[in-house]
Amino acid sequence: MNPAKDKPLYIFDIGNVVLGNISMLHRISEEFGLPYDDFKRDYHHYLHPMMDGVVSVPDYLSHVHSLFGIQVPPDLFEITFTPCVVEGIRELIGNLRERGRRVVAGSNTFEPHEKVIERMGVFSLFDAVYLSHRLGLSKPFPAFF
Repeated sequence: MNPAKDKPLYIFDIGNVVLGNISMLHRISEEFGLPYDDFKRDYHHYLHPMMDGVVSVPDYLSHVHSLFGIQVPPDLFEITFTPCVVEGIRELIGNLRERGRRVVAGSNTFEPHEKVIERMGVFSLFDAVYLSHRLGLSKPFPAFF
């Protein structure tokens, strides 16, 4: 008998479930004078490859420099990502765990955001954490789960 398999499992996404205020594109576009729609379109073209760990963040930032002609700091996605914990979520996760439930995070993200979330102590809420860039696969692909 596997005790982990016998526990009910709850999988929480991080962005817009555990953390709010995750958007950073407007902030980046304003700070660097980038046309928002052009930057957003380009960013979303590379987002899943970055979350899958196929395109590195430094490579994408180099691409931004080439495409838009601006130099951005190497920690751009770390310094512009300022999420906050959604009210009541710590208590909800804590209650589930107290009731013997297995609670994990399964989230699409990339390394700079992982650093911010780690510093916030959010990962400590969970029994395990599964991040797309570490798995090499992002949601909604069934293999992620």
